[in-house]
Formats: sequence, C-alpha cells, structure tokens
Amino acid sequence: NSGAAVGSMIAPVIITPLAIHYGWRFAFFTVGALGTFWIALWLIHTRKGTAAHSAVSKATAARSAGEVPGGQSVAFRKQIRQVLLHPAFWMLVIVAATVNPGWYFLNEWIPKYMHDQRGMGYLAAGLVTVPIFVGADLGNLLSGGLIKYLTTRNWSVRKARGTTLVLTTLLIMPVALVTQLDDAYVCVALMGLAAFGITSLVANFTACQQDFSFGNVGIVAGILGMCSNVLAAIGNPLIGRYVDRSGNYTMVFVLLA
Repeated sequence: NSGAAVGSMIAPVIITPLAIHYGWRFAFFTVGALGTFWIALWLIHTRKGTAAHSAVSKATAARSAGEVPGGQSVAFRKQIRQVLLHPAFWMLVIVAATVNPGWYFLNEWIPKYMHDQRGMGYLAAGLVTVPIFVGADLGNLLSGGLIKYLTTRNWSVRKARGTTLVLTTLLIMPVALVTQLDDAYVCVALMGLAAFGITSLVANFTACQQDFSFGNVGIVAGILGMCSNVLAAIGNPLIGRYVDRSGNYTMVFVLLA
C-alpha cells in the first residue's frame, strides 16, 4: 500500500511537466509504457523455476492443505457463499464504501481543486499533492507500527487497532475546514493529515480482509475492490455535478471528514 502512495507522490513530478511541455497524450503514453515495462519485469521474476514461483507454489499448497481437509479445493460457489453469508464481510463492505471513495477523492481531485479554487498553475497544483502523499505513506507505516508496538505492551489486537484507528480518524476530521481557510499551506497540511488517517484505515482494512478468511482473501479483496470502485465510479460524476452547480468543494470536504 505504501508503494502505491510512493507512486502517487512521484507521479506529479514526472507526469505534470510532461503533460505541460509535450501534451497530455504523451503523458498517458509514458504511463502506459511504464506499465508495459512492469509487466515484463513481473513475468521475468515470477516465471517457472524462479525462487518467487517456487515460494508462491509451496505457500499455496500449504495453505490449501491446512484449510481444507485432504487438501481438496472447495467449489468456487461454496467459497462465495461462505463469504457473502458472513456478517463480518458486510462490515468490510461498509468500510470499503466509506473509506475508499475518500481516498480516491484525494488521489484524483486535489490538483483540480488547487487550480480552480486556489488559483495555482497546473504544475504547482500537481506538485502540491506530493506532501499529501508523504502523509499517506506515513499513515500506512506508522499506524501499523503503533499497533505492533501496543501489542508488544500486552494490548489485545482489537484494543490496539481500535485505539489507533480512533486517533487516525480524528486526524481526518479537520479536512472539513479546508474551503473555509485562506492559507493554502494550512489547507495542504490538513489534507496531508487526512491522507495519513485514510491510509491508516485502508492498511488496517486490508489486514482485516486476511483476518476474515486467509484462504478466501483473493475473493474477499476482489469483491470489496469491486464495491469501492463501483461507488467511486458513481461518486466522481456526482462530485463534478456538485462543483459545477455550486462553484465550490465545501460539501465534498465535509463528507470526506
């Protein structure tokens, strides 16, 4: 998760200047080329006969044998049914529905907000996301670190997670004030704190998917990812309509908080 935030932090430094000097099509081409390079790298390092391939194969076999009697695979439909009928799964759906759209908003709308509402140029509006994603990286790492520290002090995992997530949620709430403040630096700081809090929630949300069902974590993560992306696909046009009609982002930041 931190790797994704690092990518988001680096992207404005690379993509924004490319788009300004060579056009947005060239920027998209660059991103696509990097993706193609990543695929090639992945295939080379995970091909049959490599250490990565061997490790994954052994781990998969061990988990299947440990979770299913006789090592036989459970029918896919039964796995889906087990997941969907568990109340804890629907709690995770609620988290996905609330936290992930907030994270997508910080990822996708901040440069436009800083350009349209704060009068920044395209380059400055793109670069202003860098400190926000620094906050995101810190949230990924420090929230997990704090939970680990508290559990070594004889706290239960539930209590350590609960305390940590309450604290990080309190860091998100001041972002509601962003549109009411004149100082752009203070606004960026509040958005950085919000990013810290949101990624703290996302990192622990990801851990909870494994706790829910280690054997079905792929199915669980897939369905939850689909739910959050469908909501983001619905939410983004609504944000656009609200901004077009109102001329501000006030309610969006309040809902984020």
